[in-house]
Amino acid sequence: MHCPSCGSASVKKSAAVYEQGTSHTDHRGGGYWANSRGNVGAWSRRGRSTRSTGSAQRNTPPLEGWALLVGAAAGLVLMGTIIFGVSTSMSILRLIVLAPLLSLGAALTLWHLTTDERARADKSYVRQWYCLRCGTLFHEPAEEEETGSDASCAADRAPNGPHSSAHDWYQSTRKRQDYADRIVSPVQRARAESERDASGLLSIADRVNADGAFDPQRPTDLDLGLVSRLASLGYLQWTAASDEFALTAAGQKRAATLHMSR
Repeated sequence: MHCPSCGSASVKKSAAVYEQGTSHTDHRGGGYWANSRGNVGAWSRRGRSTRSTGSAQRNTPPLEGWALLVGAAAGLVLMGTIIFGVSTSMSILRLIVLAPLLSLGAALTLWHLTTDERARADKSYVRQWYCLRCGTLFHEPAEEEETGSDASCAADRAPNGPHSSAHDWYQSTRKRQDYADRIVSPVQRARAESERDASGLLSIADRVNADGAFDPQRPTDLDLGLVSRLASLGYLQWTAASDEFALTAAGQKRAATLHMSR
């Protein structure tokens, strides 16, 4: 994949850029207080702050934008209801009950009405890339519709078989792409193998088929963080041409060693 603007190969999926450039910090504080009457007490406070780089802000997932829009609409309805209630001398009790209900109803209605738009935006975001050199946002070409045996294989990978709903199939496909992204560009990198990594590697080795490949979504979805860490250790690989996940030679060797020691 190359940037269409500058031709650079230094490109990365927008989802990976956002995840790597966004950090969350939990804050916790506390202390004691006393007054002139001799009363003594303690107080505590918790908070959470989010920091993101400029690149991460440019690659923000569309869901956050929709959430802000729905929240703003709900806030306007809430404020309008309060103003209407005050101007018409509505009872405080009725206003306390009516305002939140109307606000919540407006939010849920808008969220439901924008389902198709959000799905399209989400699907577009999955294919969105970012050039680390010039900052251009672009999309990879849409894959051609699968036909024949390829379609049958795709249907078999759907979470509930070929009769799964289109929404479930889309979510499954997107999750599969997330696994591939974590292997190609690990977000969580392990400096050394942990006990959790070893257990995860063994669980993946147990689902490897006769061809040496495994399905990250069967029988259950693997943890994305675990996949990212194992990929950073050189244990996992993904082949784009066949969309196949497999253990590397190092991964197979390490799994065999772990099996022998347990």
